[in-house]
Amino acid sequence: MSLNPLLLALLQVDYHNHPANVWGFLAGTCLYFLALELKMKINTRSESYSRILGHVLLISGALSSFSLLSIFLRRSPGWLPFIILPFMIARPLLVQVCHWLFQVILKVTPQVGNFFGRLKRSITVQQQQLPN
Repeated sequence: MSLNPLLLALLQVDYHNHPANVWGFLAGTCLYFLALELKMKINTRSESYSRILGHVLLISGALSSFSLLSIFLRRSPGWLPFIILPFMIARPLLVQVCHWLFQVILKVTPQVGNFFGRLKRSITVQQQQLPN
């Protein structure tokens, strides 16, 4: 199991300077490995459980990564990973919103083009009817 060498390496990190980040890293890592093990056991039998475990893997992996990164970046504030984490979690929602917006733009673009085409033809007809 790859969790044991990871935890042994973490023992060398100065715990007293970054207690919240170390606990965040430990919690995120343990939750990640637990969810990964459950996902491998469940496999693809249940789509809903697999999707939930995928979200747990994303959240716990992001928490673990950002916590560990903040331990090694000594000049960064310790709370920085906990500010960035919600944005990482919200990423799938942002992707869905952008996809929806792109579909709306694709749907509206021909209508806008038709409107400007009719407007141009109307202006051309009015210019031809004006006396010189």
